[in-house]
Amino acid sequence: MGYPLIDVALANGLAIMIAAYVFGDISGGVVNPAVTLGGAIAGKIGWKDAGLYMIAQVGGGIAAGYVLLVVLGGSAGHLGATTINTSLVSVSGGFILEAMGTFFLTTTALYTAMSGRAGNAAPLAIGFTLVMAVTFMGPLTGASLNPARTLGPAVAGVYFPHIWVYLVAPPSFSPRLGPFIVPTPPRSAGSGSIVKYYGYLLESLHEYRIHHTGAAWRDRVGG
Repeated sequence: MGYPLIDVALANGLAIMIAAYVFGDISGGVVNPAVTLGGAIAGKIGWKDAGLYMIAQVGGGIAAGYVLLVVLGGSAGHLGATTINTSLVSVSGGFILEAMGTFFLTTTALYTAMSGRAGNAAPLAIGFTLVMAVTFMGPLTGASLNPARTLGPAVAGVYFPHIWVYLVAPPSFSPRLGPFIVPTPPRSAGSGSIVKYYGYLLESLHEYRIHHTGAAWRDRVGG
């Protein structure tokens, strides 16, 4: 189709932002099972509700895939299925990107919408986090960050390359899962502390990287 990457990124981010604004007071407006899982682990969503949300999210994703199949009259372009672009990144590299992208998306949701710290600006923060992720990761992995988004076109179009990456990577780095525990900022931090929290988060990631991987990681990413 040849759409500019920024158009695709904005379409994704604005869709999530609108969903959060419209349905936020009903269900939280969460359409991502990985974010729901992170919210449940953090105690922001009850486990019973989380289970129902995830069933609805996956079912909605698959239903949307079949709607696309009907609208397009076939599985043109594999219905937008997400795959690893192995000419640009390895499968393991794609796994790390999807995991880390979901990590940042989930922490943004946790410390804005789910914590009540950002007020009406929370959907903006979540939407533009996704815009940044798609802008960076889109050509490499499709920037799914959402198992339900991947399952929809995969099931409807019967197209499953690298499907395990998109099912395992997002929840593996949800806050308080993954290879390290996300440090929680002080409760006294207000809505104006989002930038400081990201600095805090990135500093923690840097310390984890140095402690667990040392020069090997630095050599690989050029850090």
